Amino acid sequence: MQLARSVGCENQAFQLARHVIGLQFHLETTAEVAHGMVENCGEELVRGSFVQSAGEILDVPATRYRAISGLMSDVLTYLVDRRVTPQAQPSTAELPVGGR
Repeated sequence: MQLARSVGCENQAFQLARHVIGLQFHLETTAEVAHGMVENCGEELVRGSFVQSAGEILDVPATRYRAISGLMSDVLTYLVDRRVTPQAQPSTAELPVGGR
């Protein structure tokens, strides 16, 4: 199931079954990680429609990092929550006469 899309990526986020989520973005990024990325890999930030400049990356407010950290926590909690389980397939004894 598609969860998110953007102009730059048709499948920005998707889910398969209950415990598989694919993300084409980085919820684990912190201000420290972003600063380190710019400091150590800034020369790899080539101008493009979907590439942020070093300045744009460094100007992200702390509130944005707190928000994405909270979202990452929610995603991980959802993935490991044992109270919600996939619907079990019926055993052959439970199938109506004639099969599925």
